[in-house]
Amino acid sequence: MSTGSVTEIKSEPEGAREASRRAGILEAARGLFTRFGYKKTTMDEIAKAAGITKPTIYTYFEGKKGILVGLVEWEASQVLDKGLASQDLEAAAPEQLRSMFMAVDTFLKGDSFLQGIVTRDPDILTPEVLNIAFGFERRIMDAVAKILEQGMEEGTVRRTDPKLLAYATVRLHEAFTFSAFFDSEGYTDEQVNDFFVEMMTAAVQPP
Repeated sequence: MSTGSVTEIKSEPEGAREASRRAGILEAARGLFTRFGYKKTTMDEIAKAAGITKPTIYTYFEGKKGILVGLVEWEASQVLDKGLASQDLEAAAPEQLRSMFMAVDTFLKGDSFLQGIVTRDPDILTPEVLNIAFGFERRIMDAVAKILEQGMEEGTVRRTDPKLLAYATVRLHEAFTFSAFFDSEGYTDEQVNDFFVEMMTAAVQPP
């Protein structure tokens, strides 16, 4: 399960009660999506799990797809928040990157709902969800580029285009974290993580 809770979502303009009810719908949906899958979960089941009527759900979401989009948006923000919160701003840039990516990995591995996105579940990867994923990816790359720029100034990162280096670094991380084509059988998470850190360090270190 996720280390966070959907009920932590801040109150929205329509008021605290409405925000709490919306959060309850997302919480109920996440549990059902995780247990039964997105495709097999019905709106009736979500309403029952949330303790409300189905018509009430439609005052907050257009339908099941809208619930999925809202849930993915919240989960994506949690991943980024966890990664950024792990940074030691006093540490050298490569160490900040290592901490950020490891925190993201830990969060992803502990969130069973996100595993469907990580493993390219076709039922979850709708065009709307992909747009959210691309937006999240851009935010991660911006955060990495900022750390790399700091490293270039302090001399711990090779001087080059920070945006291109951020793109390469994030893609390297995704190759081990988000790829459904890499057979990790026979490798521990620690071995895979250590290899990623080794390759990332080699890519960003000064010549």
